[in-house]
Amino acid sequence: YTQFCGAAPTDKEISLTLLGEQDRITARELGEVRGKGEKCLVVDVRTETEVEMCGLDGSLNIPLEDLKSDGKREEMKDKLEKVICEDSCQEVFILCRRGNDSQVGVELVRKMLPSVRVRDVVGGLHAWTRDVDTNFPVY
Repeated sequence: YTQFCGAAPTDKEISLTLLGEQDRITARELGEVRGKGEKCLVVDVRTETEVEMCGLDGSLNIPLEDLKSDGKREEMKDKLEKVICEDSCQEVFILCRRGNDSQVGVELVRKMLPSVRVRDVVGGLHAWTRDVDTNFPVY
């Protein structure tokens, strides 16, 4: 895992709380939104390597490091705006492995797109596996 992902498997075991409750959605709630066919965008902020292992269908991968990078910020903003506009998205949900990096991602995307509602998925893909799809792989 360490060689493949570039981090220890326990690198994000501690659960962070950077956002308020109104800025977060549970995995179960996200499953309901997606199940109803509501227009939304799920942005996965894990690395490309991690997304190659598993990812939610229809999600857009924009690694957190790309969102943080001054050199890529405008490109990432354009990419997000294009998908939001083309798909008539009403809301953006930021997702990661355990729900920590996604909170940072929410703050970054909000700065780029202040008029768009952006929320974090509490517990990330681990919560998705636990609460929505027990067949979804956990690593």
